[in-house]
Amino acid sequence: NTTIEVIHNTELLGVPNLEVLNIRRNRLLKEIETYVLADTPALRELDISGNALSFLPQSIANLTHLKKLNISDNPWACDCRMFWFASWAESKKHSNLTMSQLSCGPDAYPGDMLPTLQHLNCTKPRIVYKTPTKLYRLKSDALLECRYAANPPPSITWVTPRREVFHWNPDLSIPDIFNKHPLAHDENMTPMRVIPPRIQVLDNGTLWVKNVTRADCGRYTCYASNPIANLTENVLLHIDPTDWNQIRIISLIVGTQSAAGFLGLTLFVQFLRYIFNKFGLLNNFCSFCKRDRVSPRARQIYAMLDNIEQYKSQQLEKLRENYTQQVHRIRDNCAQQMEWIQNSYQSQAKHLKDFRDIGTQHLTTLRGQYCDQVKKVRDYSTTQLNWVRENYVFQRNKIRKFSAHKVLQLRETYKYQQQTLNKVLENLPSLYFENCRAGTCGRAESLVFDPHDIESIDCYIKSKIENLANLDTSTDVTQSKLSLYYTPSERSLTDQKPSTDPLAGIHINYIEDTPRMLMLEGPSTSKHTMLYMDWPTESTKSARSTDDLLQMERRESSVVEIQPSATSPNLPETAKVEINHETSL
Repeated sequence: NTTIEVIHNTELLGVPNLEVLNIRRNRLLKEIETYVLADTPALRELDISGNALSFLPQSIANLTHLKKLNISDNPWACDCRMFWFASWAESKKHSNLTMSQLSCGPDAYPGDMLPTLQHLNCTKPRIVYKTPTKLYRLKSDALLECRYAANPPPSITWVTPRREVFHWNPDLSIPDIFNKHPLAHDENMTPMRVIPPRIQVLDNGTLWVKNVTRADCGRYTCYASNPIANLTENVLLHIDPTDWNQIRIISLIVGTQSAAGFLGLTLFVQFLRYIFNKFGLLNNFCSFCKRDRVSPRARQIYAMLDNIEQYKSQQLEKLRENYTQQVHRIRDNCAQQMEWIQNSYQSQAKHLKDFRDIGTQHLTTLRGQYCDQVKKVRDYSTTQLNWVRENYVFQRNKIRKFSAHKVLQLRETYKYQQQTLNKVLENLPSLYFENCRAGTCGRAESLVFDPHDIESIDCYIKSKIENLANLDTSTDVTQSKLSLYYTPSERSLTDQKPSTDPLAGIHINYIEDTPRMLMLEGPSTSKHTMLYMDWPTESTKSARSTDDLLQMERRESSVVEIQPSATSPNLPETAKVEINHETSL
């Protein structure tokens, strides 16, 4: 119940650590200015309930430590001056801020403040029209207009080039941010009380300038503001150049007249003085003006003064001549220095140009050398790659020939062993059949071949050995003696003849028919298989070409052991075969 009506911006200055502020039940308190709470950043509790406040100060939004806010029982206007409060209150819903019931007044619906503020159509100022730049005649009137569109309508402030400020508010019931300022004042906030005013703001916010003078031309600032935002525009006022020309002409005329009048007045005074001196009017009527004869002492003084004047004139003349000489000397010296600097600059530029040409030549030479070196390296690399490729082909062919020769030797040895074994078996036929009658022939570890098969194999092996013996190996032996890794030369490459197949045209007999029944038994990891197949007869043998035999050489070689089983006693018709595969060379 105090008599406080307004809390000004500086009332809480000096209490930055204030945490609790209660301003309650003051029915005369109508306003808390905008920046009052900016001096209390540590405020935690604020209670302004029960007052006559119509809008909240916007500095509440800067209280980051606020925990409790009570604004109930106030006749809040809920207009655009509180439009900012809706978004701020929404952002604080999920924080630990406790707010009282938000209503627009004691007679309003509870909790209607935020919906009311959110549905307000408040917009910031937007320029619609401003006076374009014009030329005004002196002593004429000028109207400067800035028209804005906004809700609520903005207040307008004009600032002249002489820093004079004029305020205009379209709705005096809603004070703007300049409500504490005089309607017209200078830059020092001193009110201007000129009656009638030469510059004033009309009822629609237009600035009226009466009797435009030279001091009025320049940039006029039009500042529009409402509770949402503010906007600034500039309007230019210029004087017509015709007036400037007239002012110059009038100035020349007035100056000429003044000079002529002064000259005529001087001549008239001299003429009167001449008349008075000629007729002695001053001597007869004015005893004070009479001149006595000059005494000798005075003459000496006059003569001395004349000498001093002459000496002074002579000294001044000498000083003038000396100054002129010094000026000419300095000018000549400066010209010489400039010429020397120019010559030096030209010589330096020529040297730099020569250096640039020499550098360019060196770069060209280095580029050519680099290209030559790259070409040589590329050629050398190509030669080495060809050499390595030829060496690789030669070594591969040599290894292939050596491998074929070794295979043939192994097969010859194998054939010899088989012949020996067959002879042994031929000499012991009765023992073998007796073992079969006893039921132990299935466990035999020998391999029985048909004599006709052995003869076909002998024919094939002999043909291979003869072809290998007929190969021309003189060149290879001679070159292998020279180097372990033979590198063919250009001459050897040109003299080398294409190799032919040494086995071409050789035909041998082989078993053509395949077994009628095949069964695989045993584990696959050791490549150990069990086969039932039909034993071939002599009528099923035929000849195969050399290419088929070469393909057979590349396949995996097999060691075959035939064991008769108890379930198939007829060995020539059906046999049980066990094949142990070995990887070929």
